[in-house]
Formats: sequence, structure tokens, C-alpha cells
Amino acid sequence: MQIAGKSFGVWGFGVVGKSVAAFLLERGARVSIMEKRALNPEELSWCAQHSITCFQEDQLPSFWQTHDYIVPSPGIDLRRFECFAHKIVPELDLFYLFFKKPIIAITGTVGKTSTTHFIATTLAAIGLKVVTGGNIGIGMLDLIAKADAVDYAVLEVSSFQLEYCRYFCPTIAVWTNLYPNHLDRHVTFDCYLEAKLQIIAGQGEKHKAVLHADLLNHPRIASFMQSYKGSPIFFGNTLPQKSYPHLLIEKDSVIYKASTESKPLMHKSGLPAQSFTDNWLAVIGVLKLLQLPLPDFKVIDYHSPFLQHRLEKIETRQLVTFYDDSKATVPE
Repeated sequence: MQIAGKSFGVWGFGVVGKSVAAFLLERGARVSIMEKRALNPEELSWCAQHSITCFQEDQLPSFWQTHDYIVPSPGIDLRRFECFAHKIVPELDLFYLFFKKPIIAITGTVGKTSTTHFIATTLAAIGLKVVTGGNIGIGMLDLIAKADAVDYAVLEVSSFQLEYCRYFCPTIAVWTNLYPNHLDRHVTFDCYLEAKLQIIAGQGEKHKAVLHADLLNHPRIASFMQSYKGSPIFFGNTLPQKSYPHLLIEKDSVIYKASTESKPLMHKSGLPAQSFTDNWLAVIGVLKLLQLPLPDFKVIDYHSPFLQHRLEKIETRQLVTFYDDSKATVPE
């Protein structure tokens, strides 16, 4: 994708927008921004220094018409602008095109932040160099400068980030689960499902996926998997109808099942008590696909500021442990 000399409109000037604008400027693009709030003096000074034009929301038609591409922040509802869909460039696509190391991407209705953190922390604990970003308050494009020094990027990605992707194709996709969510934005569950499906839609023979077995209960996903060319591992105690490789808990052991084998990997008691078993099965699925040995999970410190309000341990009183899970957005 050519950036130098092209005009980009960056819609939203928060964490993502600032990261995108800086990235594009470094590569010779002409950049404008649109932000509904008033910019602070520091932001105005930065824009003036880089000859950035600032649009107001009442200038939306001009904003779309006068730029070659528009890079929207993920939270912006673009349904009114389908006629300009050819101009939309998601942050994820830019990251994929310029980050030249393997990418592990995690999505799902619930559990994706915790699972992202557990995967990144586990890989780091066994000696790999990783960067973590995505839907957790870090501008992904800021990570590109670190690519030469790392082995993997581990990204949490939301349906908003995936919705308009054309190029994004992670080396390993992890899909934790699927429940109705964000229907104020996606309107129907089917549209929400299609956005999530983008995490594996572009994968080919060289790609891999770790998927919850319950996903196969959705006819659209089951149908898609019939032509999926990558290497999947399913997890969870729902058995897939087809003999896919599968991780589950059986007789207090983590078991790996494939068409020709059924192999115990570790005792269930070796999994950390923090979070849910399914999340740890997803971690094990990633390690299995990377052909890495299972570590002693219980000696790894998984506490992190990334997990604030997501099963965040408060304290233990009289043998009862209290967690803050106020980021949960659906009953599941």
C-alpha cells in the first residue's frame, strides 16, 4: 500500500488517532484529523508543527471527499458511509502491512483481554520477546518500530477493529467465544458474527487458529470451517462433530485429542486458579501450535495492570478471594 504522497484523514485523535497520524507522517503522507472535542494546546501545537488540517464534524462530507483514505478510530460507527467503504483503512490493516513479524491475535466476546495477557506473559516467561497491543489502550502502530527486536506481536482485537479489514491475517488467530454483544453498533447478531469472523477469513495454509468448540454450533462458522485452509485446534469440553485436533479437560487432566491420538498433557491442578479453564486451554493451544513445551504455569506471575477491572484480584479475607470484574459487558 502506497502511503507517501497520499492524503489520509484520521478520524478521532485519541490514543489510536495520534499513533496513526505520527505513523503516516513518518512515511510521507499528508494528514488531516477530525475530532469532535476541542483539542488541548499541546495537541494544537503538534498539529501546527506538522501542518495538519483539523476538520470539524459538520465538515464530514468534505472530510470524506478530499482524502484518498480515511483511518477511523475503532469506536466510530461508519454505517452511514458505506459509499466510501473503498477509502476506509483500519488500523489493523496498516499494522499487518508494516509489522514484519508473526502476529498472534485474540478476539471473542469475553475473555480476550485476559487471554491476550496470559499468552503474552507465558511466551515471555519461556524466553520469547513479545510486544502486546491492540484493544488495550496502546496504539498498535507504535509497536512497529520495535519489530526488529521481538519474536511476536500479541494483539487483542475487537469486532470494531476487525469489521472493515481487508488485509489483516494473523499467523495465529485465537477466538475465545461468541455471544450477542455490541448490537447497538452491529444491529444484528449475524453482522457481529461476520465482524468477528474476519480474524480467520483471510487465513491460508500457512496460518493457524485456536477456536472454542462452541463456535461450531453457529451454522455460519461451521460452514466456513469446511473450506478453511489453515491448521485449527479447538478447545473446550464440547466435542466438535468433525475430528479436529481438540483440547479439553477429562478426568482432571488436560487432554489433546486428534484423529490418531489422545494424549494427556498435564494435570488440571497445574493450571493457575486465576481466570477460567477455557482461557488456559486457549493458551495451551497456542503453545501447541508453536510447538513449544508447556511451562510450569504456577511459577509465572500473571498479575498485570492490563487486567484492571478484569478478574483483578482485590484481596483474600477468611479464605475467600475477591475479584473486580466490572469490565464484563455481557451476562456471560
